[in-house]
Amino acid sequence: MAKKDVLKQCQPTASTTGYALLTEDGNFFKLDETGNKEVMSKMSGGTKKVVKGLKASINGAVEGDTLKVQSLTKM
Repeated sequence: MAKKDVLKQCQPTASTTGYALLTEDGNFFKLDETGNKEVMSKMSGGTKKVVKGLKASINGAVEGDTLKVQSLTKM
């Protein structure tokens, strides 16, 4: 799937609880539970407002198609 197609079809909403990382080179990784919680806290800022196109720096390890997040920083 092309990057623009992923971005069109996978836009987060206020009820989204599972997230993924699309890298600059087109790789796609699901975030683990820790990563999902980090995204939710940084994306909403404590409100239900959704920030589209969130860019982040993530440290962690890839296991299969999942990224085990150690830290996530909003850019």
